[in-house]
Parts: sequence; C-alpha cells; structure tokens
Amino acid sequence: MVVIVRNRRNRDASKWQYMAVILDSISYQKYLGNDVRITLKSRANGLIPIVNNMGIPERASLARLHRLICGVSDPEIEVDHITHNLGIILKEYLRPCSAVENKYNIRFRSTINDELKYSFSLMVHVEDEKVLEAYKKKQYQVKCRKKGYTLISPVFSTEKEMYQAIEEVETYFYGEFRYDPMLDMSETWYAFMLCKMGLISEDQRKAYQKKYILQYHKELAEYYRLV
Repeated sequence: MVVIVRNRRNRDASKWQYMAVILDSISYQKYLGNDVRITLKSRANGLIPIVNNMGIPERASLARLHRLICGVSDPEIEVDHITHNLGIILKEYLRPCSAVENKYNIRFRSTINDELKYSFSLMVHVEDEKVLEAYKKKQYQVKCRKKGYTLISPVFSTEKEMYQAIEEVETYFYGEFRYDPMLDMSETWYAFMLCKMGLISEDQRKAYQKKYILQYHKELAEYYRLV
C-alpha cells in the first residue's frame, strides 16, 4: 500500500513537499483507528493520501505507526529504519533499538582520517572501561566525547590492514547496526518498489544496488570492498 504524506512544514501550501511511503495496509488501518480526524481518499492512480482538517500531515507524524508495527510502547525504545529510507515502513525493514544503536546505523559513520595514512576514527559507546583499556594496548587513542568515545587507530602499513581493522571494530561495537551500503535504499527506493511489485527479482534489485554504488559512490564502494 502506498500513502502520500507531506515531508516538510510550510504555511504556504504551494511550497509543500510530498513523499510516498510504502506500508502494510492492516497496520495502517490500526493506526487510523487511533486518530478519528484522519480519513482516506482514493484516487484512480492507486495513491491514497492522508487528509485531515489540517491538510496532509507531515511524515514525522508516522512515528506512531513505526512503533505500532514493531509493538513498541516503551518511550525509551526507538525504531530504526534498516534500509535508511524513511518511506519504507514495513515490519521486516524496521527494528526496535536504543538511541545509541539507532545512531550507529548512519551512513559514513566510519570516516577515514586523511591526515594519517591508513588510519581511521570511529565514535563508539562503551559501558565497560576494560574494553577501552584493551584498545589502548593496541595503540588506539581514546578521546572522551559528550555522547561516547572516539577511537583513533594507529597507522597501518597497508590499506588492506586498515580495512580489516575497521571491519573488526565496527562489528564489535556496532554489530547488526553497522552501516551496510547494500541495505541502504535511501537513493534506490524505486528499485525496491519495482521488486515489491514483482516487476524485478530480488537478485536483480541487489545487482542494481551494487551498480548504483559503483557508479555514483566510488569511494564508498572502495571502502566497503564492493569493487
């Protein structure tokens, strides 16, 4: 099911921006049942806008729907978009998480430090101080930040060694929340939609995803060894 929502607030209706979101129709009906002001209007092209007395609501108002789909009621728990696409609101592409975990799954979370050849730095969250001590023994610098710590790696002799270290550190600290470009559909949502409609296979979608990254994000492809 596809729904049109307003993406940004502006008093001037002519400047409103819209986006399409794909979601489960059953969960959406439950969501509508929680707000009687919202009604549906069908169109011949199949798109169903959300309309109420305030006009089309903003995308941010669908946060309740995310939580409803994941069965989350605890205000301390957030919902993460695995695909990085806020317009894909399906249960298999959402997951409950903490605020810290939600921030790990961010594009370019790991950045290569250009000042030192073959080195990198990452923001990490550490509850056990012994973990930091272990990395200090591996010649990592540890800097305390407001929201965690920054690990600055030693200088590696080869680029391959650096990538191996990045993978090890990201996997240890971020786990399933580490960034994966092959899951990032923020720029390739149309291929995802075609796949969901049965017009292309999942293998074809993945092949397109890889081709897109190689063509438009060469550094990213190199970083994640997709070349």
